[in-house]
Amino acid sequence: MTDINEIVALNVRKQLKLAGKKQGELVAVLKEPKRNILRMLSGAQEIPLCVLAKISNFCNTSLDVFYVEPKQVPAVHKAFMGQISSPEGKESYEMIQKLSDMYLFHNQYQTSEFANLINKQWNE
Repeated sequence: MTDINEIVALNVRKQLKLAGKKQGELVAVLKEPKRNILRMLSGAQEIPLCVLAKISNFCNTSLDVFYVEPKQVPAVHKAFMGQISSPEGKESYEMIQKLSDMYLFHNQYQTSEFANLINKQWNE
């Protein structure tokens, strides 16, 4: 399940892009610290309703636009944010990423519908 903060942040970024506005302009209008605005736009921090109202005025949209759940929200987030300096570490990281991608791919297709389809083919 997707967090509401991520949904609102995704919709705010989409509305900024549609309005042709930049994040720097938004920071100047909101008069909030840039770090807080960036955290809000990434979904890491909740966007207060008063700030959301200012953003909707800035983008010339209604508040309802920000609470619409998109059809598909990217669910995979890369958790590692550090730097790897050794070749062995890079190799291990790439192997972990491949295994993670394989797990997510196979997990996606292990639904009951897919399993029933495979079982029917083998039973025939």
